[in-house]
Amino acid sequence: MKIYRNTPCPCGSGKKYKRCCGADLQPYDEPYQENLADQLTQVIEASNPTTMEEMNVIAKQISSERNARPIQEFLGLSPAQMHGFLYQPMESPELVTFNQGGLPEHAMAFQLFNQLAYGIGKDGVKATSRGNLPIQLCRDILANTPDDLSMRPPRIRTETEFDDLHTLRILGELAGLIKLR
Repeated sequence: MKIYRNTPCPCGSGKKYKRCCGADLQPYDEPYQENLADQLTQVIEASNPTTMEEMNVIAKQISSERNARPIQEFLGLSPAQMHGFLYQPMESPELVTFNQGGLPEHAMAFQLFNQLAYGIGKDGVKATSRGNLPIQLCRDILANTPDDLSMRPPRIRTETEFDDLHTLRILGELAGLIKLR
């Protein structure tokens, strides 16, 4: 939640935030904070447009300039960049990059998923009544995992007791790599 300058300080001092904990914080982007209507009014009065189309061009220009300014709350990204990052991450290559060298084979998730895919095979396996992996497959995968696995259980009775495998199976389903039939 954002703390506004004139709200009581969350530290409990009873002072306004701007006079207490927020006193040492400088306003990060004053031009962005100013009212858009005031800015539009100033620019329109200065340029003296004659038609509504000219006013729309001015409004679009000011709006695009404001959306291109970086904001501290967005970690230096502009509103336009943040929108692209949230709603079109694959179409924002300057913000989101992926390892081009392939998957790291030493990654624990990669090793577990390889074992899971090998264990399921082409024909698949019969899921339990709750939709989990068969216990024998889980035990085989557990037996083949290194001892340095983050939360490696000593023994398991269901897939859900093997948190890393269970999470990986759910992610595989969500990604469309594993189907429950």
